[in-house]
Amino acid sequence: MVNIRVAGIFQGVPTNELMQEPLRAGDTPSAILARLDKKKVFGRKFFSSLMKRNQIVILLNGERLEPAETKKKTVEENDEISVLSVIAGG
Repeated sequence: MVNIRVAGIFQGVPTNELMQEPLRAGDTPSAILARLDKKKVFGRKFFSSLMKRNQIVILLNGERLEPAETKKKTVEENDEISVLSVIAGG
């Protein structure tokens, strides 16, 4: 299993969810989030649209991943993927 935490403000709604997803051989953070999109856990294409617009930060076990790394970095059993909203301000 992989733990997925989604936290922040998405579409004006505060969110703090923790869920688990079965791990498949060779899974990457991007592949797992795409599976959650197919299941419509947060709605249709929730993660993919946020990733395209660069509106989220993805961490793997607390370490920030660059967008390209989300498709290359392999996830292991009991890892945690954190999806955080980008905070705008100054």
